[in-house]
Amino acid sequence: MTVALSIDGNGLRIVKSSGRKIEKWDTVGLEPQLIKEGLVTDTARMGEIINQALKERKLSAKNVRWSLPSIGSSSQIITLPDAGKGNLETTIQREARRVLGVSPETTDLHWQLLPGSGGPRRVYAVAVSKEAVRILIAVCKNAGVVIESIDLKGLALARAIDQKSAIIANGEMNSVEMIIVLDSIPALMRGIWLREKNLDTAKVTALLLQQLASTIEYYNDMNRTDPLPADVPIYLTGEIALNTELAQRVSTLSGRTVAPLELPLSYPEHFPVALYMVNLGLILK
Repeated sequence: MTVALSIDGNGLRIVKSSGRKIEKWDTVGLEPQLIKEGLVTDTARMGEIINQALKERKLSAKNVRWSLPSIGSSSQIITLPDAGKGNLETTIQREARRVLGVSPETTDLHWQLLPGSGGPRRVYAVAVSKEAVRILIAVCKNAGVVIESIDLKGLALARAIDQKSAIIANGEMNSVEMIIVLDSIPALMRGIWLREKNLDTAKVTALLLQQLASTIEYYNDMNRTDPLPADVPIYLTGEIALNTELAQRVSTLSGRTVAPLELPLSYPEHFPVALYMVNLGLILK
């Protein structure tokens, strides 16, 4: 059994699976003041809510998988300078922090060498906020939850989509996030928190469309010799993607195909896949 939790939009989203079969799912509404720009403001209160939610649904608090918001984190594919006889890890740490512009005091750096034959070595680097991780650990301690793994939301979404090339547009009532996947790597993760209160679906949808266009433009401007191919499809996820008319609007405005969400999981026909894509990405880890 796997339990995957995420705090998205204005709720705690819960999915339980057994193997590749989705067995339970639910969303617990949260008090607006409990979340500020994706971070929990009261770890004790949030711990109580999670503990009660798991007990009421008869779900285990052991080996729980969690997601962290990607907004505020940094990621990039970095070409390493020749380290000579120097220490490879030291070179990666120095170069990644220089390129990403992050401090070891405030972020943890994670990296992975990318395959390649000959030429400069490349590494995929991700810098994660130490404060976000600290808060999540405190929440889980107060909830009596044992963490099996923590994943960035953008990485979980890319895993759930599982495509070599993709543009993922995730829309919630408090955030909009874009992920560009190339060569199966989330090459760009970008998003904004929506600080305005009482936003309706129409306004969030308009912001999602704006962010989608600006993200594609930004990527192409940064990669003028190798822009995004026109056949890279868009995948819509999050609460805003439940709007059945959104796909047609996105396709018309972007000139790109909006692809259906297809996962190697078994779930009932009425299961709202788009809403729980982050959780599904955690389950597929």
